[in-house]
Amino acid sequence: MSGADWAGLVVAVASGVLVHWLGQGLWDALAARGKARASAAGADRRARRDQVADLESALARALADRDDERAEKEKAEAARDRALARCRALEDYAHRLREGCPGTPPPWPTTLLRV
Repeated sequence: MSGADWAGLVVAVASGVLVHWLGQGLWDALAARGKARASAAGADRRARRDQVADLESALARALADRDDERAEKEKAEAARDRALARCRALEDYAHRLREGCPGTPPPWPTTLLRV
């Protein structure tokens, strides 16, 4: 083999090694890029999932607050209705006393407690 042949062989081997290293580096870079994209996509999915969970919990709290307010309103209305019934009973008793209806029972404690 002549010197040119050896030089050609060395250049061919060197270029093959260089191409291999560059190809491996490119492959590693593409793999790292793909992993980074997958990681970012996973992070986005986790962030969206967390947002949905936060919104669902906020909605559940709002619904619970609304139900609590509704229950308090119903209790207040029931208390108001009982107070109005007591007032009507007292007005009725006062009317019967003014009219002098015989047999009008005393207002306290039995009549007012039954209302």
